[in-house]
Amino acid sequence: MLYILTLDEMKDALGIKDADDDAQVTALLEGLQGRFDQECNRRFLYGSGIEELFDGGTQLLLVRAFPIDSVTSLHVDPDRQWTADTLLNASGYACNKARGRIVYGLGEYYWPIGFQHLRVIYSGGLIKDDFSAAPGADTGDIESLRRAVRMQGNFEWRNKQNLGTSNVSVGGVSLALAKAELLPEVKAILNGLRRY
Repeated sequence: MLYILTLDEMKDALGIKDADDDAQVTALLEGLQGRFDQECNRRFLYGSGIEELFDGGTQLLLVRAFPIDSVTSLHVDPDRQWTADTLLNASGYACNKARGRIVYGLGEYYWPIGFQHLRVIYSGGLIKDDFSAAPGADTGDIESLRRAVRMQGNFEWRNKQNLGTSNVSVGGVSLALAKAELLPEVKAILNGLRRY
C-alpha cells in the first residue's frame, strides 16, 4: 500500500507516461517506504489501535508512530494481564505528542523497572493512507519525506540495473560502483525525521 507518494506522482517524477512499469514503480515505492521507516526507526504511516510494549527503568517511552494523535490506554502490569486495575489513569503520565514521548507522572519519575510490562495502545503517525497529513503532523516534515522518496526513487530507477553491483564493465573500462545506499541528501533529510 502506498501512502507517501502516489504512483502517478512518482511516475511524473520519473517521466513515465504509460502504465507498462506500474508494478515495478509501485514495488520501488513500497520498498522505499519500508526502508525509510527502518532508517528513521519509526513508522510514518498513521494507524489507530497500535500496541507497543516497553521495558521500564527509563524516563521516556518512545512510540514508533508519531506524532501521537491519542493514547487509548496505558497499562503497568508485571503479569501482562492488562486488566482494569493495571490501567494507568491519564493523570499518571504526560505526552509530548509531536515527538512521540510519554513520561511517567510529569517526567519527574522513571517508569517502574520490569520487562515488557508497560503496554501502550495509541493512534499516531505522520501520513494517513489517503496521502493526507495525520493529526498533529508537520506539513514541512511530510514534504521533506516526499522529496526524499522522489530523489531516492529517481536514483534507484535510473540505476536499477547496476544497484547492488560492485563492478561494471563499460566499453572495456571497469568501473567500481557504490553499493545501493541512500543518497547523501536523502540521508540528511531523514536525519531530521529520525527517532533518536
